[in-house]
Amino acid sequence: DQLTNVLALASVAASLVFNLNLIDEFDPSPSWRYLLVGMLCLFPAELLLLLLGAARTAMQVNMLVVVFLPVILIFTVLSCRAWNPPVKSMPVLPRGALLFSPVLAALLMSAVSLPSIGLASGTELTLSFNSIYGLISGLVMVVLLHFRSQRMRQRHLEGLQSLSGAQLQAMQEKKSRQEQVQFMAMLTHELKTPLSVVRMVLGSTQDSKMLRSRADQAVQDISDVIDRCAWIDRVDEVDAALDIAEFDLSAEVDRLVCASNADGRLLRMPAGSNFTIRSDLRRVRTILGNLIDNALKYSLAGSRIELEVPPQLQGQALNLAIEIRNLPGHAGWPEPARVFEKYYRSNGARHQSGSGLGLYQAARIARQLGGDLRLVQGQQFVKFQLWLPC
Repeated sequence: DQLTNVLALASVAASLVFNLNLIDEFDPSPSWRYLLVGMLCLFPAELLLLLLGAARTAMQVNMLVVVFLPVILIFTVLSCRAWNPPVKSMPVLPRGALLFSPVLAALLMSAVSLPSIGLASGTELTLSFNSIYGLISGLVMVVLLHFRSQRMRQRHLEGLQSLSGAQLQAMQEKKSRQEQVQFMAMLTHELKTPLSVVRMVLGSTQDSKMLRSRADQAVQDISDVIDRCAWIDRVDEVDAALDIAEFDLSAEVDRLVCASNADGRLLRMPAGSNFTIRSDLRRVRTILGNLIDNALKYSLAGSRIELEVPPQLQGQALNLAIEIRNLPGHAGWPEPARVFEKYYRSNGARHQSGSGLGLYQAARIARQLGGDLRLVQGQQFVKFQLWLPC
């Protein structure tokens, strides 16, 4: 009997501790919380009464706690400020869910506790009501805690996703800052050489055709760098609008070779026939112009540059359209892993004016057109192959 009494008192105290821990998450009013703590402090007094032989008094005090606990819990939940605006983040449980348990407990305990303190007449069902109450309240609390656990797990996953998104954004911002630093370094370096040429020509007392030609070329180099930098700023717009039409690829290659062949170094290999493809002519011209410019700048001085439109163009979904070959010059062989990187220029290419954007731009446009631009490793020639759909 004594052990049963102790366990009865301890179960009520454990219920108080549990509810205090649960409700503390929702920022209850201090006055109602202190009242719950005061009720918990009755537990040692009840144990003392039990030890002094006043078991009936101890159990009656315990039953008073049981009767009033659900009511006080209801007011404590109503006093919680976690749901009051402004709410930084919604609590894991709605107020109604947290209220359901004490309200149900109040209804159940009124049936079993009031007869125990002489406020109502008991029945045979009262003798079994402790077990009934334990079963029902236990099931309700299990469901409530399971719902709370699921919400907390969901919050945890959302937090991880938010953290992952923040880390990704930080990495993108870091990459963007690095690109900006790289861009400014490239721009500063690449504009110095042509500007020094222009300054030299302007400061010269002679007026020769060669000096004017060098000044014109320096201005053109500056214009090329600015144009490619402007293309990088409009890259999203470039992705959006394609002007697809049919045109003769061989004729376009002949036109570009003629326009760029001032020193007679470009050699157009015979193709045997003309090839008509459907693509964006302006962008194809940009790719070919970049490839020709790259070959003229970085090939061996005085060497030939060969362009070819292979006859295997027709009969496949994706076909080799242009091949350009040149002997490596002072810049040496390009690095296959980095040749199409933005702003990439090999150490040997620093003596030439450039932006490091030509091949990057050409490769990106080729992909936009549904094709590909490749560097083919060879023992003698630096060879680029442009693939385009027919």
